[in-house]
Amino acid sequence: MAITCELAFNVDECSKGERNFCDKLASCTNTVGSYSCTCPKGYYGSGFYCHDKDECRRRSDNKCHSRAKCTNTPGSYTCSCLSGYTGDGVKSCSRKR
Repeated sequence: MAITCELAFNVDECSKGERNFCDKLASCTNTVGSYSCTCPKGYYGSGFYCHDKDECRRRSDNKCHSRAKCTNTPGSYTCSCLSGYTGDGVKSCSRKR
């Protein structure tokens, strides 16, 4: 006579007090027998390590106006009109009068 024993125990590695190796900025998702880590918007990486994405490095990564300066910030960026221009830095930068 064979006896089969199945364990139905799952540790939630994401619950407070449990140990996981997600970056402090990453979100932890519990899965059966494991977990996964995901970096937040504005960051890139494996989830075990999250690095700030420099949205100002490539023009296609930000929505700054063509007459605005892009300034990288942790997890985001800001746009400010260039000297001699006024506006929100995103939708408009008009020459000052």
